[in-house]
Amino acid sequence: MERIWILENNGESVNVMIPPNQYINIIFLLDNSSYLHNNYLIQTPQIEGITLQTTCLKYPSGSKIIGVRFYPYGVASFMNVSGKKLLNNTIRLSQVIEQSAKPAGKPRNTTHIFLAKNKNKKILVSSKNVAIFAPQIKETNLLCIYL
Repeated sequence: MERIWILENNGESVNVMIPPNQYINIIFLLDNSSYLHNNYLIQTPQIEGITLQTTCLKYPSGSKIIGVRFYPYGVASFMNVSGKKLLNNTIRLSQVIEQSAKPAGKPRNTTHIFLAKNKNKKILVSSKNVAIFAPQIKETNLLCIYL
């Protein structure tokens, strides 16, 4: 993992041009946020791949987003998604998790990403190399994503 980043737009809509880059981002949208990725509406958690071209992002007023940035091939140890599929692309995170799931009963090393919401506070915690079983997503006040 390279960093965890937070975007909160309390002003007017913002257009951001991102030059080609070598990073993979896992993006979590908070409070019913959405954004445009190369004019494509994003409303669900995503995994954005390495880009060889400039990417145009538009964040409307009220956007609240948390991202986890990985070095190239940083997600390869716990997600089964090809670099070619991610190249210049964004994919629903749930789709990638479903494809990466191993049969239950076979533990694997993984990274946990916990996003907790308590009143107006949002907390993101990450830990590496924890043995778990098949990944799950639970929709409650505590969002647990096992990757």
